[in-house]
Formats: sequence, C-alpha cells, structure tokens
Amino acid sequence: KGKNVSHFELKVHQQIGKEEFDDLKVSLSELGYDIEVSEHSSSGPYASLDWLIPTGIGLLIAKPYFETFLKKAAEDHYSLLKEVFKKHLYPKSINPEGNEFKLVTTGGVEKDTFFTLHFSIYTKLSSSSGDITLKLMFPKKCSNEYFNNAIEKYTNFLSIYIGNGTEAELADKLVELDSGRRWTKILWLNDRSQEIELVDVVLSSKNKTFISNRIT
Repeated sequence: KGKNVSHFELKVHQQIGKEEFDDLKVSLSELGYDIEVSEHSSSGPYASLDWLIPTGIGLLIAKPYFETFLKKAAEDHYSLLKEVFKKHLYPKSINPEGNEFKLVTTGGVEKDTFFTLHFSIYTKLSSSSGDITLKLMFPKKCSNEYFNNAIEKYTNFLSIYIGNGTEAELADKLVELDSGRRWTKILWLNDRSQEIELVDVVLSSKNKTFISNRIT
C-alpha cells in the first residue's frame, strides 16, 4: 500500500468502535478528503507519564493534508472543515455522552488529568535523527470554539514548516526545548497567549502543576 495517501487517519479504541465516525468519514470525503479509520486496543496500566499514553481516539493529520491546506486559500478552506469538525468530531471527542476514555489507577480510581485522554490529534515529523511525533491535546471540557481554534492554529503553525521544507528544523527545535528528549511532544493551544505551546510533561508531573512554553 502506498505510504501517506490519506489526509487523515483516525485510530479509535475498540471499546468506542469505529462506526461512531461513519458520518465524519462521509462528510470529509464529500470535501475531497481521504480518511482511513481503524481500531486499536492499547490498554494499560502504563508506566508512563499520563499525557504520553495513547488517547482513546487519535486523529493523525498527515502530510498530504498540509500540502493541500497550503495550496487552497487556507481561510475559506478551513471554514468548511470546521463545520464538519464542529458537527461530527467535537461531540464525540470532548466530554462525550458515555464511554469516555479515562485513566484509572490500579485501585480503580479515576485519575484527574488536565487534558482529556479521550481524544488527541497527532502528526509525525521527519528529521535527520529519526521521526518525532507531535500530539495536540485538549483541556477536558473545552468548548467547540476552543477545539476548532486549537486545530486551526496547530495546522497553520505546522503548515509553515512543512510547506517551506523546514520540518526537520522544527523537530530538532522541539527536542532541544524539551531537554533533548525524543519522545512524543505534547502541544496545546494556550488560552491566554493564543499560541500553540510545548508542554513540559516532566516538570508538570513533578510539580503537580501545568507548565508549557512558547516555541520560539
């Protein structure tokens, strides 16, 4: 199978079931986007930091999307996609009715996390020292407006690097900002700065607080 053909890939935990996203698939293909939907069954307990654990639903935004995004007038083009996400993605992803993917301790207690573990968006960047995964996460009960704003800012931010061929530099910069660690980079839209920021997963976990930095 040819690599990187789809614009999007959606990985849905089998407890949730991929048929939940049939409408999304149809609506995206009407806009000319190709989305591949599959199920995964990763389960804990994880010896990992909470936010690095795979979310129940993960939407991969692949390179062909960014290439298309750059060719079309980004604004008009995103507004159509935004309508689809508002209607078919947000309600299933943030604070969904039942069957929400949560983190439970070995004692069976739900862990309180700042970000939802039900849904995230990710993208893989290639660099000279190997691929790196970026993961956009969302505060638990964020609004539909915040949700779409975050996706739009994330795609704008990444398309600049992917568009001008400097994604390897971005990957290296993120590794450097993250004390040389090559694991998944957790990003979020900071409500106050309205910028996509890099979350310091280790410090946040150590200090039981939330620390993120601008990507400069």
